Amino acid sequence: YVNLITVRGGDHSLSGTLVGGWKLIEVLGRGGMATVYRGEAADGRVSAVKVFANQRAGDVAAIVNEAMVMRAVRDPHVVTASSCGEDGGVLYLAMELLPGGDTKGLTADRERLDDKEVLRLAEQCARGLSAIHTAGFLHRDLKPSNVMLDGSGDAKIVDLGLVFPLRRSTAGSTILGTPAYMSPEQARGETLDAGTDLWSLGATMWHWAVGGPPFVAEDSLMVMDRVAHARVPDPRAQAPVGAHLGQLILHLMERHRDRRYNDADEVLAEVLGYDAERVAALRAAGALGADR
Repeated sequence: YVNLITVRGGDHSLSGTLVGGWKLIEVLGRGGMATVYRGEAADGRVSAVKVFANQRAGDVAAIVNEAMVMRAVRDPHVVTASSCGEDGGVLYLAMELLPGGDTKGLTADRERLDDKEVLRLAEQCARGLSAIHTAGFLHRDLKPSNVMLDGSGDAKIVDLGLVFPLRRSTAGSTILGTPAYMSPEQARGETLDAGTDLWSLGATMWHWAVGGPPFVAEDSLMVMDRVAHARVPDPRAQAPVGAHLGQLILHLMERHRDRRYNDADEVLAEVLGYDAERVAALRAAGALGADR
């Protein structure tokens, strides 16, 4: 929920005011479209409250849609919403507060995560993506800053503002997402399916394992061009990444989507080290996506 938001000390424009039953205590971060506050309810509950700076046509529908998606996707590894609406001309969305910060911060100054931690986070994200896809949606913007940690250090997929129905995942005139982590088909403006989120999971894991994004360039257009056409760098050539993790990342980031894993459940099985027979049995029982 803090996508493209950076903390700016001293910004307290609405701090102390009551919005939708939440007292806005302090600014957690700010972006071009919204400010996120720490909010407290009268009964002591706390929440992250996203307040939109300028209400525009379609904003109300968009924020309600985001909240509805959060409520439709029930999974421990996807952020939840508690309330949304308009209060005194202020459009807001209240979500669970995630004190652990985002996983991009874990790799500050090019620090990498060890293989075990990357696989732990990948397992949890695969569970979250499985729930999102099962509910009939694409995330379209999975990246390290959109994976946050709760108080126990477990991963939660956040920022469902670009979520789109799988059944309507046709190409549009505007390419949405974050260039360094979007799939080649997304960068080319093509029709999307669940494979685009799997690529983004691979790119996110690449970042965790190496300490930065797989594609860098002088500007976003150049990054998108590299995503669309350049060969994916082998993470094992960039950092001490193990064979299993390196192969998993490259399989997720196959340029041709039909060569990637079939779905998030298959990724989860690979992370857990299950064989094909056990995957089939668990999928038939509807148990593969459940936490162990």
